[in-house]
This record gives sequence, C-alpha cells and structure tokens, in this order.
Amino acid sequence: AGYKTLEEALNDVLTRILTISSVHDLLSRDDLDHVGLSSIAESLVQHHTSLITPDKKITFKVTGHDTHLNMNQGTQFALVLNELVSNALEHGFANASVGEIHVNVEVIEGDIGVWVSNSGDPLPVGFEPKKSASLGLQIVEQLSRALGGKFSMYAKDDWTVSEVRFPRHSSE
Repeated sequence: AGYKTLEEALNDVLTRILTISSVHDLLSRDDLDHVGLSSIAESLVQHHTSLITPDKKITFKVTGHDTHLNMNQGTQFALVLNELVSNALEHGFANASVGEIHVNVEVIEGDIGVWVSNSGDPLPVGFEPKKSASLGLQIVEQLSRALGGKFSMYAKDDWTVSEVRFPRHSSE
C-alpha cells in the first residue's frame, strides 16, 4: 500500500484488526436476523467513528429503513457495509480532512439498496471498481454477487457514491 513510515503501516494493521473485531462482535450475535439494517449500519458507523484520526473532521449520517434480513443475508450485508464505509474513509479522505459520509438503506420493490456516499476526495475520472486493485472493492463485488445483486460506484453532485442493490430473500 506504499506506506511512508512504520507508524502508518502499524496504524493500518491496527485499524484492520479493530475493524475485523468489530464486525466479528456484530456477526456473532444470536439475534442478527432480528436486528434492523439501520441498526447494523449505526453499529458499524460507531466503530469507524472511533478510528478517525484527530486531524480528520468526518461526520456520519445514517438514514433509511430499519428492515430485517435473514441471518445469511444479514451477515453478508454487514460485511458489504463494513467494506463500503472503510473504503469511503480510506480513499474518500486520503487527502481531504473534512467532510461527511452518509449511509442510506432503503427497501425498493422487494430489493434492498444501500448507498454509502462521501463528500471527500473526488472519484478519479473514468474510475471502474471492477478494474480496481482495492481488496475492499473486490470483496464488495464478490459479496454483492453472492447476494444476487449489483455493486456500482459513481460521482454525483461532487460526492462519491457506492451502491449495492440486491433482492431480499425470505427468512430461512
């Protein structure tokens, strides 16, 4: 990842460990299938907020439906959302130090849509997530397909938007 200092490398490793721990805690809940999607989003956002370095002023906003998914889809949703928020923080605020990240979850005609938008660094012109070397985006692409859905990333009104839309499966 091209670290300038050992401290940067160690901070990155520590952040990844803490993030994995947070997602593990969330996913090990016995009642994950009874936890609403907005509640999952709030939990993940709270964790990521604690990882923001003091030189960055980034605020989060979570909106949308607090609908439920079965355990399998709930797990995949949490993993996708974690990667999208991590990506927004890491790449959206690589240079920008002030901005917002919005997470929106909606139910649309039986589908679930999740949008993670950030007002940080602009998306590079011609950026294609499928051609990106980012491990996080590759994970999102794979999980989106596993959910039977699609992942896209685009610029809209000076914001970078990551969108995943997938069909809701019935409780199993």
